[in-house]
Amino acid sequence: MSDTKSVISAASRRTGYRPMLVGPVVELIRKWRDEGRSEAWMTSRLRAELGPDNAAAERPFVSWVIGQLGK
Repeated sequence: MSDTKSVISAASRRTGYRPMLVGPVVELIRKWRDEGRSEAWMTSRLRAELGPDNAAAERPFVSWVIGQLGK
């Protein structure tokens, strides 16, 4: 399992967003994963909150974060 800080740094590079902006999204994905939420649910929720054009609300990003965090 990767530590969250390194995932946030990598997510920042991946999305082009500052760590302070993408960090809370990574933390939410981690929390929701721990709660057993599905990727589809997470993506839907992020799109509703962040908007459909936000790179952090795309399913491939959610999948990538989950993979980086480990299971």
